[in-house]
Amino acid sequence: LDRNQIGDTGLMELSGVLPHNTLESLSVNSNEITDAGMEAKGLIHLQELHLKRNQITNKGALRFAHNLDGSSSRITWLSLQGNEITDKGGESLRMFMSDAVPG
Repeated sequence: LDRNQIGDTGLMELSGVLPHNTLESLSVNSNEITDAGMEAKGLIHLQELHLKRNQITNKGALRFAHNLDGSSSRITWLSLQGNEITDKGGESLRMFMSDAVPG
């Protein structure tokens, strides 16, 4: 679903159908997703989540990390390149993500 102007509202709607029996990976690169979209709780049920080239900042990384806290997250791959996330935001995510997650 890359480059479809899904935005935060669309991401929230997509995450509302999760967990889904067969959907394991979601690619929403270049979709004008901001920090608000990172509150979509259903995203933690995916194994792979690709969010490259959106408008996510440290605040969004922290929001997503809070969703991971104490959850039964299935995330093993998270791609956030090309966003406005600094080392501080990356550290927030690393604190809550499994050691199995690369990079």
